[in-house]
Amino acid sequence: MVTTTLVDTLRRARASWRGQLAVLVVGSVLLGLTLLGGGDAADLQLRILVGSTWVLLLVAASIRVALVAEAELEDELPAVGYEVLKMLPRLLTQVGLIVAFPMIVTWLAMQLASAMPVLGLLTFPAAFAVVVFTAGPALLAMCAVVMHDRDWLPRSTLHAVRGRQAAIAGIVLAGGVAAGMAALPLALIGFVLNAVGGMLGFAGIGLVAAGILPWIGCGALATWRAIGASVDAASGGEVPAAASHPASVLDTDVAAAFGLAPTPAPVTTWLDGPAWDVAIEPGAAWGTWIRIETPSVLGFRLSWHGGTAPLVAFASEAGAWTHPDPVWASGDVLQAALPAGSTYVQVTSRAAAAQAVTLNLLVPPAVAA
Repeated sequence: MVTTTLVDTLRRARASWRGQLAVLVVGSVLLGLTLLGGGDAADLQLRILVGSTWVLLLVAASIRVALVAEAELEDELPAVGYEVLKMLPRLLTQVGLIVAFPMIVTWLAMQLASAMPVLGLLTFPAAFAVVVFTAGPALLAMCAVVMHDRDWLPRSTLHAVRGRQAAIAGIVLAGGVAAGMAALPLALIGFVLNAVGGMLGFAGIGLVAAGILPWIGCGALATWRAIGASVDAASGGEVPAAASHPASVLDTDVAAAFGLAPTPAPVTTWLDGPAWDVAIEPGAAWGTWIRIETPSVLGFRLSWHGGTAPLVAFASEAGAWTHPDPVWASGDVLQAALPAGSTYVQVTSRAAAAQAVTLNLLVPPAVAA
């Protein structure tokens, strides 16, 4: 599993290199400015806190752009940044709950080493093991939140790692070494820039700190896929829109400022409507008209066999098209806010061979009533 995950990490980094490059550039500036200058102990603690928050957001952005590349989409960087900022409260909560214990253990080991160096030295291997065994779940929790896990507790992560702790720890160890080696050239360039000083000095030290972050993001997603993890609802079922478009309402003014369209509030309970089973040739499209009497949020469960996920698009009676983000896995549910009247639903194949596709229309209980 370790070798497969490392190879998949490299593949994902190559597929999303433009987005990862943007993460690297933004991270170099943000972390460089955060680490710039000196100060007293309180200032140092503040910069560590701010820098840790930047790292959390940058790794989440790296995971997001890797997901976009997985679906063969081109996502705008402002949209990625806005999505990641919305995730920050849950990122802090889920990851904080996981890393709280190893942070306490590490702090105790440091205090013990300060008071009794010999005994403290003996406790560091145990502290290192605790950190290694919790780093993987922390990264997987970030993947869950990026995939729009609505839970404040890392239930999906705990369910995914159960019985696989040793395998995930092995991936973390091997992946950490490989990521460090891959980021070494960037670190050397950063040290040179920092030595030169001037306006590029802060960016140099930021490049040293941010060079490994895209590898961490791609590796986290590769590990998530390798262990077959999924986002669970509180009842233990799949969250319907966990891997499609954003699962919260965007403020209209803020969304417009970022060039985004407001998205509907998520629905987690559905009633089955009609379903269509079709075979679509490569590059071809299939479509059908549906009609609703009042504006509603509807779900569309898309399933297919083999190949890349098909694209779903909607057209109003006036001919205005809407192209939502694709689903990430067969069987996921895409939510769409549709106006009253007739809407054309189109499914386009992106596979190299003919695909058998099933589209199931889902309606909320309120609409069905």
